Amino acid sequence: AFVFGLKSFGDKKLIENVPTSKIRSLAMGLVEVYGTIVPFEKVVLSSPFTNKDCVYYDYKIEEERGSGKNRHWVTIKHETKMQNFFVRDETAQVVVDPRGAKMDVPESFYFGSGMFKDPPVEVKNFLAANSLGFEGWFGINRSMRFVEHALFLDQKVFVMGEAMDNPLVEEGTAKAGIEDVIIGKGQNEKFFLISNKSEKDVLKNMSFAAYGGVIVGILLVALGLFLLFVAP
Repeated sequence: AFVFGLKSFGDKKLIENVPTSKIRSLAMGLVEVYGTIVPFEKVVLSSPFTNKDCVYYDYKIEEERGSGKNRHWVTIKHETKMQNFFVRDETAQVVVDPRGAKMDVPESFYFGSGMFKDPPVEVKNFLAANSLGFEGWFGINRSMRFVEHALFLDQKVFVMGEAMDNPLVEEGTAKAGIEDVIIGKGQNEKFFLISNKSEKDVLKNMSFAAYGGVIVGILLVALGLFLLFVAP
């Protein structure tokens, strides 16, 4: 917890030290941009439970099993998909390759089904398409959870990663300089974050994680020392 808190402090400081750039004036290296998600080459994904056009989704279906104190959640299906997309601001747009990014994306969908609680139609359709069911013995609903995280088209997104030469564009064919740039997880920069929050909210969450991690870490160390040397 203490190490996690220190790392969060470092990440927060890094974001604060890198100014948000206008896309038209991006320089190579670690950059920070904020804009609207636009499809790359008009290819989009469809989010599993919300059925919306997106460029990234991660979903999980879990079922509660066992009885009494042995009850626990088991993942019965989990999948993550992503693809390149543009981030557009008022000056230009740039390609983002999301592979390897830390995705700071809150739940876009959550539903818990149970004995007297059927899943919504969207979930039922998804389960049927994937040969999955939500009913157990005698047609009684199983206790299940359905969770989805997604980045949707036209959503605002904060990206911090490495701006580098775009391998998807042949050298010398770019009509504008920014076309030959892609933001991704570079070899030189290990920090790569994509979030559908504003920079202010990203920093607020990192502050909470940093202070919380350090404080909890110190308390746990103190408790461990007490149990080791003082407690009988």
